[in-house]
Amino acid sequence: MTQRGNNNNNKTMIIILVVLCVLAVIALVGLVWVIARNGDDGADTDVISNVEYVVVYDLEGKEVEVPKNRLQAYLDEGYTMEKPDKKPDVSLDRYGDAVVLYNPNGGTIEVSPEDVEQYLDREGDDKYYTEPVMYIYHVTEERKVVKTSESEEYLKATKLNDDGTEEEIDSLERWYAQPVVVMYAPANRYVVINSAQEYVEQYIEAGWHTEPVAAVKRGTEEKIVKLEELDKYLADGWKEFNPKAKPCDICQSTDHVTEEHPFCQYCNSGAHLTENHPVCRFCYSKAHTSNQHVCSRCGKRGHNEGSCNLETCDICGQTGHSRAGHTCTKCGGKGHDASACTVKCDICGQTGHSRAGHTCTKCGGKGHDASACTACNYCGSTSHTTQGHPICQHCGSGDHTSTCQYCCTQSHESWAHPTCSWCGQKTHTSDGHDEYVATH
Repeated sequence: MTQRGNNNNNKTMIIILVVLCVLAVIALVGLVWVIARNGDDGADTDVISNVEYVVVYDLEGKEVEVPKNRLQAYLDEGYTMEKPDKKPDVSLDRYGDAVVLYNPNGGTIEVSPEDVEQYLDREGDDKYYTEPVMYIYHVTEERKVVKTSESEEYLKATKLNDDGTEEEIDSLERWYAQPVVVMYAPANRYVVINSAQEYVEQYIEAGWHTEPVAAVKRGTEEKIVKLEELDKYLADGWKEFNPKAKPCDICQSTDHVTEEHPFCQYCNSGAHLTENHPVCRFCYSKAHTSNQHVCSRCGKRGHNEGSCNLETCDICGQTGHSRAGHTCTKCGGKGHDASACTVKCDICGQTGHSRAGHTCTKCGGKGHDASACTACNYCGSTSHTTQGHPICQHCGSGDHTSTCQYCCTQSHESWAHPTCSWCGQKTHTSDGHDEYVATH
């Protein structure tokens, strides 16, 4: 009985050992499969150097060598095994890995290359383009998208005839850079204005209408009717007439409302146009009148150097100023010349200028020397101190600045700095990974 019990125990132990061996083999096989699947990211330099490489191509057709065990990751990012026949049509104006797209309302957006198509396929105001664009508008309420670089051609107010002369384009046929609307007055008069409500209300108050109209009267009664109803009124005994439109309060013209009266750009007067502004007879400038012209000799107004009658200076012999107005070439003072100058600087001890005229050799300012100068040691600016001077985020030098903390450049931000495809760090590139691992 005892011997049979011992045999059963031995059989149980053998089964347990066999099961454990099978589990160990399965675990070992699984470990080897995982290493082969994921690559040797944690391997030492000797193992990495034996990795097999394959060639793939980016969006621009540039050849790139990548580890074979990471091939799928590159294919998922848009790389291909075959070189593209041509460059893609999408914009390659990039910030890092982003593509810049443009909206006709003036907005821009940065998207990943794989999301570009969905933005290009949108409709209306949500649609984006691969280059700067804008809306242009027509009086028919039509609008269309054009390239910003070509908009000037669409917005021209004149056209060139075959004989070389320019002809003004009818305001109802041309395009505009903002939404517009046509305002009407009797006698087939119309004007195209900005469609903003404030402008429309100004014209309505001045007697204009948002649809074609005519003026009719019968006896002493007068009224404004829709142009499409004119025939009905004429058949009923009314007569069409041309009423006086409300004139501009400034010039009495009926071609525009008071709020749009043109003002002179020199004096802001509404009494005359810019091209009719008075010209100074001494210098032919429109910036001032003849009575405001300043003589460069005496500093008085109303005449020029040719008609200046100031006495002759007994120091230099020139006319236009007296002895009291003579300027010393040393100190800049009045009433004496350099040979008689007694002004002495208490900073440098030289004659010819005072402390206020002493020039700092560091910043070029006046009234102090370099030892007392608070200007920045890097750039010499007085707007900030040396401690406040912007420095490079990468190396800490004040000789240059950087927008990237990983390199001394202003061509990209820190987030756009190239990343090592092996370890994901920005301190080195994929090509320099081996060297970085060996030295760190």
